[in-house]
Amino acid sequence: MKPKTLKLLFVVNPVSGSHTIDFKKEINTFFKSKDEAFEIFELPKNCSIETIKTAIQQSKADRVIAVGGDGTLKLVAECLLNTKVPIG
Repeated sequence: MKPKTLKLLFVVNPVSGSHTIDFKKEINTFFKSKDEAFEIFELPKNCSIETIKTAIQQSKADRVIAVGGDGTLKLVAECLLNTKVPIG
């Protein structure tokens, strides 16, 4: 019996870091030959916590991965409080 394929949601902060890495491109390239289902949600400017929570709920992801700095990780962690969805 094949194990269930995980659905991953990457929450990407495009203004985080040195802007030398195209995170969306890197994620797509890495998962091109993988079985995992994934979705990328790029944080828009002036993004509210409710917008992120809605994106997480709509994705029905098994795991949510914050892509950015400490602030991005904190923001995504706050959105996952009181849920059973792990963060990466």
